[in-house]
Amino acid sequence: MIEDQDNLGGISAMNPVIARPYAVGIFDVLGFKRRFEKFGLEEITARYRALIDIVVKRDEHMAKTKTFFPKEGPYWCAGGEILPITKVYAAYASDTFVVWANYTWTDLHVRTQDELEKLSKDSNHDWLFQPIPCDAFLEICSELMCRSLQVGLPLRGALAVGDAILDKERNIFLGQPIIDANLLEHDQKFIGAGMCSSFVSQTIPKRFALSFSQQMKKSSVREASGLILDWPRHWRSTRPFDLKKIVEAMNTDSTFSEYYEDTLSSIDESEKAIDDIEHGKACPIRSNYEQFSYSREGNIAAHAMAVRRCTPEEAV
Repeated sequence: MIEDQDNLGGISAMNPVIARPYAVGIFDVLGFKRRFEKFGLEEITARYRALIDIVVKRDEHMAKTKTFFPKEGPYWCAGGEILPITKVYAAYASDTFVVWANYTWTDLHVRTQDELEKLSKDSNHDWLFQPIPCDAFLEICSELMCRSLQVGLPLRGALAVGDAILDKERNIFLGQPIIDANLLEHDQKFIGAGMCSSFVSQTIPKRFALSFSQQMKKSSVREASGLILDWPRHWRSTRPFDLKKIVEAMNTDSTFSEYYEDTLSSIDESEKAIDDIEHGKACPIRSNYEQFSYSREGNIAAHAMAVRRCTPEEAV
């Protein structure tokens, strides 16, 4: 935590800047200069807003459900499912988008040391000491990738985890995960998002990750994990359009031809892994995360709310 008795640019001990662990995604628009010249300022701003709206709409939905889920944390639902409530944030400047979410539960940072020591001895609270399930963050990143193609601003990105200061109100964005994600993002040649080594230290459900390294510009990059975000799977489950045809139609600049070819290869790999996913209607959180697993039965000290988890089709 940064604090000082003097007010430094509006930052004071009464209003400190706090570093904590975050999951961070950095995304850049491919061929931004050419696209800016083609679309112009007004049009490209509208397209940017269409991307940021992905997070804005989710925030609006979370605000509406705050009566049911007043604070961050895992909730028991009526059917025995676990629903983690956590926010995903986004900001953009020039051709760069930043998406982030808490990596650890807020309670871990606001409780006293004595409280945490007591909870650490209670197996029902072991979820508090594990990373927040990354589903919501990765779903937002996947939707961002898909929407970027639809608005003609294809993105290349990378995901990392680590301590950072991400203060949207004061426009302070500092930390190792931003550096790592930026380095990996620039070392790739495709439309997609690589996962840094720091990111894969957590549990990642199979539907979100894909083994793929063809897009790397260098044979060995310290930040690379060998996994990428399987956003084409999200496309197939949310859109009726042929993804390959859309990517092929965008390949009009020889400077970036290899980028589109590697993108098509990653889509092929995603299609090969189409069955590599948890099956049935089981709660994905309880199916994938040991701290919330069905084997724990009811021995999880989560908040309780008599609501029913619905399918995406029912939510429409």
